Amino acid sequence: MTTAGPHAFDAPMTAPETDDAERIDLGDGAWLRYIPSLYPPSVADELLAAVRDEVAWEQLKIYGHPEARLTAWIGGFTYRYSGKERKPKPWTPTTRLIRTDVEARVFGASGGQYRGVLLNRYRDGSDKVGAHSDGEADLLRDAPIASVSLGAERRFVLRHNTTKEQRVIVLGHGSLLIMGGATQRFWKHELPRDAKCTGERINLTFRQHRETSPTARSLWR
Repeated sequence: MTTAGPHAFDAPMTAPETDDAERIDLGDGAWLRYIPSLYPPSVADELLAAVRDEVAWEQLKIYGHPEARLTAWIGGFTYRYSGKERKPKPWTPTTRLIRTDVEARVFGASGGQYRGVLLNRYRDGSDKVGAHSDGEADLLRDAPIASVSLGAERRFVLRHNTTKEQRVIVLGHGSLLIMGGATQRFWKHELPRDAKCTGERINLTFRQHRETSPTARSLWR
């Protein structure tokens, strides 16, 4: 089921939930959907190795300090965040395949709804990303943000901006997390350090950008 045309992501959207999707309502129109097995372990293993080898990884300096992870930006346009301009790298065979699968799961069909993907490579538990919200001006307001996890399990922590309520999800190998509605307006999220984690994790985060994304309704509310 896909409905094209004008939309407002603030408006309620309903669709049948799938059996493997955990629904998490955060209040204030914010919601998460967690799909623990977008890919079975054997397929996720192959995807992890392929993405690691295909992508040209960089370690950026943000405000003079090196990021505690490796990153890459793939797409058809320049992406700006944290005072940096990221020139795009071309889609690789594996990132294109994953995009198709994610769009089909989020929108019901793959039609180029996600025109870029930001990849993070956490080499072990000492790599992290601090608390933030995805609030860049060029992102479509309240559009669903989809994140695929490959590799070691890591804790994903969300904290409400006002109440400081905390939610924790353990993101597994081959999983998909969708953040939608008002999540970015009311919550920040982070991947904290984990001294017990010795394995590598790669995540691919897909966002809809203004001017570059066709209108499409998410299957999720």
